[in-house]
Amino acid sequence: MNALLKQYGALLHRTILRVCPRELGLLCDDIEQEARLSLWKALQGEREIAFPVSYIYKVAVSATLRAVRRAQARREDPINDDSDAGPVLIVRAPLEASPHAEVERREFAQKIAAALTQLPENRRLAVANHLQGLTTPEIGALLGWSEPKARNLVHRGLKDLRTALRALGIECKS
Repeated sequence: MNALLKQYGALLHRTILRVCPRELGLLCDDIEQEARLSLWKALQGEREIAFPVSYIYKVAVSATLRAVRRAQARREDPINDDSDAGPVLIVRAPLEASPHAEVERREFAQKIAAALTQLPENRRLAVANHLQGLTTPEIGALLGWSEPKARNLVHRGLKDLRTALRALGIECKS
């Protein structure tokens, strides 16, 4: 464990710094500690890590996404799809939103969730990660795809999502 973190600790730290949004006020050191704990648990289970660079990258991104989701859950509602992939999209509402605006926001969130369920699984995963702010190289690394495959699935998935939303009465800007 120590040798692995000595060799790849800087990668873990840089990845968390790059992926973590600054505006949420998250502490990158706390996220890094969580990621190190995940690595430690994986290694304690005598799990063999064939590709340490990609595995550490995935652990860093996953720990950061969990922290972001926890921070956003305090004031925003996640839209979940039917898979166990966790929150797909966060729809932000101003803190001073009127009850009318809150109802409209929830209805809009339900329409987006319904539209997302119509996408094929690989496109839904790609779009969900894209909507969470991941880049196509990050999506590819996270899901074990090449960057061109991730880019293609995001592009086609967004096109399918716009079509599904249009059918639900929501016109999207391209």
